[in-house]
Amino acid sequence: MVSFAIQLALYILLTLFSQAEDRGFSDFHLYVCAAFLVKWSDQLIRMDFQEVMMFLQALPTREWTEKDIELLLSEAFIWHSLYGGSAAHLRGQQRQGTGVVNREGGMLS
Repeated sequence: MVSFAIQLALYILLTLFSQAEDRGFSDFHLYVCAAFLVKWSDQLIRMDFQEVMMFLQALPTREWTEKDIELLLSEAFIWHSLYGGSAAHLRGQQRQGTGVVNREGGMLS
């Protein structure tokens, strides 16, 4: 289980909920999770499946500060801003106001 001080956990939750407008929560949550994985990617790559699962259940975040959370959320926000609307992320989904582009560049209905 990820361990944070309660105020840091609330900081993450408030940030996620502030993105809740029009699927923002689930979209942004994906990038927050990706930022966690990238943070420890060098270690995770060298682990087998069981070690990865054990590591992810006990991430070394107990000593994290607000600055660490800000950096993680900033990275997630940058990725969300850059890649959030890309066609590769939308395969098989249709969003209101946007179309999904197939591999040939045509619009999917």
